[in-house]
Amino acid sequence: MMTTPSADSGLHFELAVDLGEGSGVVKEVTFETYFSSSQLLTFRFGVPFELEAEPCQGVIKVVSSGNGLLEGDVLRAFSTFQMRYDSQRKEYRYGSGISPARPAGPAPGRTGMGMINPIQEMPSKCLFIADGQPHQQVIDALLANTADKAGEIVMLFERETRSFLPAAGAAGAPQGSMADRSSAEPPHRLGEHATLEPLSMLLDEALASSQARKPRSADAGRGPSRRGRQPPR
Repeated sequence: MMTTPSADSGLHFELAVDLGEGSGVVKEVTFETYFSSSQLLTFRFGVPFELEAEPCQGVIKVVSSGNGLLEGDVLRAFSTFQMRYDSQRKEYRYGSGISPARPAGPAPGRTGMGMINPIQEMPSKCLFIADGQPHQQVIDALLANTADKAGEIVMLFERETRSFLPAAGAAGAPQGSMADRSSAEPPHRLGEHATLEPLSMLLDEALASSQARKPRSADAGRGPSRRGRQPPR
């Protein structure tokens, strides 16, 4: 896994993507950040690979953590083949994608003996940008990565930079620790708990004030009254 440096709000990710297996490098790829604070992660998975993700608000989000991915990661791009099956048209055709810069020398997978046999090449790879694409087109591009054509798939995910609160009873767990992602506390954006210490002080003061206002034993069972005691006559 490779990590692109975090991007602040309003910035872009800029990187070159190696499609692997000698298929070339897609240079100067630019992504607008989806989250206000995030990282762009590059994964290489062996084929076949099962991705548990669903469309959500115009993007594809991971719905189950595993294989280094976290729930909520957004699929931004991945490697696929230029010639692939279009399920809507029900035919094989060239699909969208950014072609790589071809390395110098013979193309990978080229076989043959000059003019005796025809020259055959491995299918051409490209980088498919998932942003704003119809869900079925994303599925078609993913399914084009079959074991007979590719040994791996390169996938780019954007991950929100988040802070994690320690689970109840986990004394001493530092704020922002990612060690316990199974905590019942939901993740939050950075900065939401900047006032955590003052909030704790307020809770302590409220508890002390509540104990001071407890009714005496003679008044046990009575509900709270807004009327003050009458002065002695």
